[in-house]
Amino acid sequence: MKVEEIKIDLTDQAKLSETGLNLYHREITVSEHIQLALFEATHTSHITIVNRFDNPKPHIGFNFCVAGATSFALTGGYPTAFADSSKVNNFLMPTCKVTQELVLKPSISLLTLYVDLPAFLKLIGESLEALPFQFLDAMHMSNKCYFESYQWQAIIKNTLSQIFHSQMSPLAMRIFIESKSLELIAIILDIYAKGNQRQFTISRSDIDKIQFAKDLLLRDIANPPSLSKLAREAGTNEFTLKKGFKELFNVPVFKYLQQMRLAKAYELFQATNLQVSEVAIIVGYESVSSFNRAFLQFYGMKPGDVKRIPFKTI
Repeated sequence: MKVEEIKIDLTDQAKLSETGLNLYHREITVSEHIQLALFEATHTSHITIVNRFDNPKPHIGFNFCVAGATSFALTGGYPTAFADSSKVNNFLMPTCKVTQELVLKPSISLLTLYVDLPAFLKLIGESLEALPFQFLDAMHMSNKCYFESYQWQAIIKNTLSQIFHSQMSPLAMRIFIESKSLELIAIILDIYAKGNQRQFTISRSDIDKIQFAKDLLLRDIANPPSLSKLAREAGTNEFTLKKGFKELFNVPVFKYLQQMRLAKAYELFQATNLQVSEVAIIVGYESVSSFNRAFLQFYGMKPGDVKRIPFKTI
């Protein structure tokens, strides 16, 4: 006998109550740039909960589905991403509308972390080269989606258990959740580093020089040195600098500079009341229209649309 599958919208509180569903759902602003979503639900029937939300700016996501399954359908022609309890998932979600389905089998236990893309880039700093190639490509291209799965690690399950079963007071809980969120991100970054050991064609000495060139480039992003001067100050030549930089960071020198300029601009829009023209000058753009085009292409939104949109706490 086929079991009837029930699909309920998360906003339909009356129907959720009617089914007798045991549901726990919280969306927490962990910090200015990190949000956390928790779902736990159990029921004897086959139930799918539908959660619709806007993703107003690009986010890096970390999906930990301990039980049940979930999927993310994005507007814009992107393929639907599926996740279940067999693996953990990492994704890049562009600016879009999202329809998430949470499938109880017969329960679901899910934690998802969302990190603003500029904050993630700042967080990993010069370890950018440790990221998978496809992930780097997705970050460097306008409105591109990325979804990857990794094997569970015992340390991840232990950290999740601490979050789901914490009995801390509200006073301590915020700090606890923030520390555990960063711990989960650190574990995934460690998986990146260990599983993405690339073989470089340039020498260790040249790698060090290119890393130094990158530091020089970022000292004053508004007034960067020319390619020839950058190579000279780093103790190498233009050919090695261009070849090695692309190999190390998977992006050309001045494309990387543009990315860092836009990340800085995004940060300024969130933290200050500066005008678009002022921010454009600070990060090194002489033309506001060029800055607007670059920002729109990279983030999928206009500079003036950037604002804090914290998750609500339920």
